[in-house]
Amino acid sequence: MVFRRLILLVFIIFSVGGYATEIVVENPAGFSFYSLIHYDAAKELEIRKDIIIIPGKSPNPVVYSKAWVENGKVAKLKLERRFDSSSSFKDLVLIDGGYLSQEQVDHIILPADFLRTSPINSFQFLKENTASRKDRFTYNELDPFSGKVLEFEYDYENEITVDTEIGKVNVGVYRMKVKSMGLEGEYSFDTSGEPVVGKFMGSTIYNLKYFPSKKIAVKFDYESKEISPYLFGNNYWSEAYIKQTLGFVRNSAIEMIRWGGIYRDKEKRRPNDFELFKKFIDYTSVVPLIQLGYFTDEPVEEQLEKVLAFIPETEFVSFSNEANIYPVIMGKNVSVEEFNSRYRSGVSKIKERAPFIKIVGPDFTIGNLPQYDSWLKKFLEKNGDLIDIFSIHYYPFDGSQSAERTLENIEEFPVYIDQLRKLLGKYGLEDIPIAITECNTSYDFNSSGPGNASTFEAALWAAAAFITGIEKELWSIQLWGIVNDGTLSLLNIEDGYTDFKPTTRVYSVFKDFSDRYIPVENKVSKLKIVFSPNEDLGVIVAVVVNYDSSPKELLLRKIDNGISVEPMEGGIKIEGLSITLLYLNEKLEVVYRKDYTK
Repeated sequence: MVFRRLILLVFIIFSVGGYATEIVVENPAGFSFYSLIHYDAAKELEIRKDIIIIPGKSPNPVVYSKAWVENGKVAKLKLERRFDSSSSFKDLVLIDGGYLSQEQVDHIILPADFLRTSPINSFQFLKENTASRKDRFTYNELDPFSGKVLEFEYDYENEITVDTEIGKVNVGVYRMKVKSMGLEGEYSFDTSGEPVVGKFMGSTIYNLKYFPSKKIAVKFDYESKEISPYLFGNNYWSEAYIKQTLGFVRNSAIEMIRWGGIYRDKEKRRPNDFELFKKFIDYTSVVPLIQLGYFTDEPVEEQLEKVLAFIPETEFVSFSNEANIYPVIMGKNVSVEEFNSRYRSGVSKIKERAPFIKIVGPDFTIGNLPQYDSWLKKFLEKNGDLIDIFSIHYYPFDGSQSAERTLENIEEFPVYIDQLRKLLGKYGLEDIPIAITECNTSYDFNSSGPGNASTFEAALWAAAAFITGIEKELWSIQLWGIVNDGTLSLLNIEDGYTDFKPTTRVYSVFKDFSDRYIPVENKVSKLKIVFSPNEDLGVIVAVVVNYDSSPKELLLRKIDNGISVEPMEGGIKIEGLSITLLYLNEKLEVVYRKDYTK
């Protein structure tokens, strides 16, 4: 409890700034606090992260928040806390007399509550008042740890000059009182309202603009490469149960949701469909990829207008779904020439109406190597210039295959990607981003074979596919699908009971990946492994997929271009047929692990 109270006070004393402000607090109790605040004046949006760094302890506690501001008051706030291996979330929306409050712990959404309070002030509000040297003002701040709104009184005292690492700075000095706690502190602000230095309960607060040597953010000395911000994806199609998936999606690695598939290629979207999807993306903060229908009897430009009216943040759009097998899935005999002509006409209209939209296509489905598919070749020849992201569906099996055959495909998938890039290169598209916008171990939601999509082997396959996606620098991999599609979905909901399939574990283990990965030299057979440096948490996050029935023992060793993974008796043990999450320190020692086995 003492530790939590100290964190609370440290968070309070400098919830300030805007634009780009970095604050460090040095506390006599031995821990440090780092805060990064960004302010977007055009959007009146404040985004920040706050990290507690405790010597000898990892992962670091982290709080992320995003505040939408109106007239200096927070109209909407989204907050995420990361402590050890758990997550919690809090959303606030300003209404008369206070805030509607919604909390989530891990994937469980708690009943909504009402927080009766004066409006929370933005950090920018504090900056503006200190810049103008206002004699006295009240500042209301939400403490993310206790969930309480605390009231502060700021009183201007005088102007002085302080010494900093970059020279002398003229500042205005304020006394601050936390009325409910009877606590006081002294803070100085420059002429723009930026905090410079302060004292509170024995702690010293520094603005890194003026004290750059105080920076304490963790940096890992490893070469790293970029991971696509949309890599971890999934598919949404069923409005009936989508509300029950909100908690899972928000607490997962899912970054992009495709709203598409066979149903959305023929059925018009109703206003209620749009409203539900908008609520879904607002709550989960995922990026939408929206498929426009080929057989909806609604011109593509009219479909787009509805999308932009309900979901104005839309950046990515596709047109049609698996056109190369329309006779099978739709009973429609559409020739490749007819499709190419209509595709060009429709997508050209999209680009003319909304040039900011990125086109994802063609969303063909190919189970074997793509160079043998005549539709794909003809599409690339006629319409390859229209697409910004190349997309394809990958279903290697019908669901009747053995568990062993499912696992064998782990080594076949990278070959498929290489063949795909080779084919794209023949049409001048060697550098185009690649998305697998649907995939699973089967295309049949009724499949029940030993390697079907609801088995643990399918989870091993999916986790390995994401590792391949990182290694091959794919733009996105989107499993099919989220909810209630037989053995294919992550979740099945019936009579109020939610069945979490083994593949849900995949989106759990990748949740703490950053936007970078460390190259790997892997010398262990039947094992996929990837490392991501998470400087906020202060750990290297590793995901290991052992698709061998025998356990492995691993030596992790730093090398010039990344990390070497070698077999070693007595090393880190990885169970047979398992997915393992590891948090590692700078020395590649395990500080936390979570194992999922069959």
